[in-house]
Amino acid sequence: MISFSPDEDFLIFDRKEALTWARPLSGFSASIEEALRLSCLDQISKTSPEGVAEGIWVFPKKFLMEIPIPGDWLVDSSGIRWTISEVRDFSIRNCWKCFAVNLLKHFCLCDVLDVYRPQWSLDESGVPVASYRLSRPGIPVRILPPGTNGEVEIRFSDPELALFQYDRLETPTNRVFQVIEFRSASAWNEVSKVFCQEVYS
Repeated sequence: MISFSPDEDFLIFDRKEALTWARPLSGFSASIEEALRLSCLDQISKTSPEGVAEGIWVFPKKFLMEIPIPGDWLVDSSGIRWTISEVRDFSIRNCWKCFAVNLLKHFCLCDVLDVYRPQWSLDESGVPVASYRLSRPGIPVRILPPGTNGEVEIRFSDPELALFQYDRLETPTNRVFQVIEFRSASAWNEVSKVFCQEVYS
């Protein structure tokens, strides 16, 4: 039987990589210097709904002061953000085993938007006028076709992004949407939704 010593055996793995752990909306983050990606070794089913959007990592507990929980983020060495879906405690090995999902692929968030926020001023007649300034660039989203009422539903998975009425969203192809209603996701594995009207010049 092969024994496993996390403080020593992690040094011999050729698949190890550095990760960044973060908890959304908390400001907490930490560097995980040595993590082992198990995706290939565990032969994750490519026929699952997530497919290549799934990943598994094992890393020593010493790198985190917090206990990882579903909804936390792991950013891998390629800059891809994974959302933890399940955590297993290997107390004997003093390690965490984290299952994670790339929500951008899972929810097909293949479009990109910039968020513009209005800055209000009064014109010569005292009427409020908005000028728009860039607030958040490059948000991955999925833009659905317009509904029968002309509204456009846009989905995204960033829990740190809140949108407000009169915010504007612009694509790289210069499509512009004005926010009507925003519905925040109630759990990490759901999408936030914003309902908009497309603005035409």
